[in-house]
Amino acid sequence: MKRHKLLPPVIGVMMAGALLAGCGSPQNNASREVIDKPGKQITVIDTAAEGRKNTGEIQVEQIEKLKDVYGRTWLSDHEAIVERNNVLMIHDFASNVERKLTENPATAGQYLAAASPDGEHVFFTGGNPKDKYDIGGYLLDAASGTVTKTGAFSMLSDMFWTDEQHVLVSTDDSKLQLIDLQGKRTPVQFSDPELSDNVPRMASKAGDRYFYLGVHKGYTVLKSFTASAPEAKTIQEGVVTFSLSPDGSAIALEKREWNTTKDAELQLIDASGKKLGTVAKGTLLGRPSWSPDGSKIAFSVYTEGEQGMKGMYVFDKASGKTTPLSTEIQAYDSPAVWSPDGKSLMVYQTVYEGEKSNNVTYVVHLK
Repeated sequence: MKRHKLLPPVIGVMMAGALLAGCGSPQNNASREVIDKPGKQITVIDTAAEGRKNTGEIQVEQIEKLKDVYGRTWLSDHEAIVERNNVLMIHDFASNVERKLTENPATAGQYLAAASPDGEHVFFTGGNPKDKYDIGGYLLDAASGTVTKTGAFSMLSDMFWTDEQHVLVSTDDSKLQLIDLQGKRTPVQFSDPELSDNVPRMASKAGDRYFYLGVHKGYTVLKSFTASAPEAKTIQEGVVTFSLSPDGSAIALEKREWNTTKDAELQLIDASGKKLGTVAKGTLLGRPSWSPDGSKIAFSVYTEGEQGMKGMYVFDKASGKTTPLSTEIQAYDSPAVWSPDGKSLMVYQTVYEGEKSNNVTYVVHLK
């Protein structure tokens, strides 16, 4: 096992928008030690060694790097489900031991996974043993190991647990369905003539209100409807990605003005579409992710120019402060996933070394 010291990187922080009241930098003036282990790398950040006091601000304790894996979801505060070579594995960060999520032979290749809020069930996707590109959805009972087939799964769909017993998915024929723990699918009744042959993306639900990315005049927009008012309405235009807060009262979204060179904005709106403020601006923005208690938002951003924001940040909704976590993490194709206790963040990205590329999952542990 090799150990070597690293000097802290210089992190540029830019104030952006009405909600930002200040910023903190957990890596500035911090002693950092990198520990290399087989298949992973751990960066330990010792802020106490530099005399930093506990001010209640967000601070990074350590960053782990898992090589050749995609981080998918958390099963508990110390166990995460990762995909390694098309097999879903449970990685225990306490023991650094991995085991297969399931020994059920019904799938040829396993890809996506999302654990229920209570961690008792996992919805995952897998290929048909006769055709690995024929993707199906499966429900795993974590306690018994029982796997239930739920039918075909659209490769363009997301999976969203609306509560501890239902998963919301999209279908290739422009519909939404709720899947219960027995694998039964119930169509969600709504109307959106503009969807046509498009799949409603990033479908989410809070209370009786549904949200998804649809289209309007050829551009993506954020739409919403309820069971009592099933005709979908546009509540925000120019939306690229979005994330619904746990209580459904607010939405963090990436907004762009199409056909311009303006930076994208990470904005907060309420459930009706009213703008609450701007968190950040950047040339590239990653899909935002709310902490389990709804108090924080994690996101990645890249801004051209030396003074622009670059890397992974956490925005604290109460204080309005944005804290940089790492300039190395710049994941724009995958959202960060919070652990149930809100003390760890997991995100994957492709890292290029010359002509070679490698999938790396970063796990940021907060103090």
